[in-house]
Amino acid sequence: MKEKAKEYFLGKNGKRYNCAQAIIKACEGKICVPDSLVDDFAMFGFGKAPEGYCGSIYAARYLLNIKHKDKARELEDFFQKNAGAVRCRDIRLSKKFSCIDCVVHAAEFLEETFVEKRKE
Repeated sequence: MKEKAKEYFLGKNGKRYNCAQAIIKACEGKICVPDSLVDDFAMFGFGKAPEGYCGSIYAARYLLNIKHKDKARELEDFFQKNAGAVRCRDIRLSKKFSCIDCVVHAAEFLEETFVEKRKE
């Protein structure tokens, strides 16, 4: 998932997606999401997710809330600890994570969560 998310964000598959869309698109086929969800998340990139959240985190939280609500807080804690924030503007100002870092880490968190849960 993380490599696909990175490719979608960088536009390596022919179309560039924002951070939120890249997370959703990378999860298609892995997590049951409607096809229209990628388009729905077009408005949540570039710091425009509700409450100024990073789009990657917002999209990952959305997916976690479908089946693993208990992990959403863990995702936020990870970003708070490692990126210094969960809001896009604050993450960029801290300069600990770039946008691509946020995409990769959010996708990696989802991958680990969904793969781990399937094994149980």
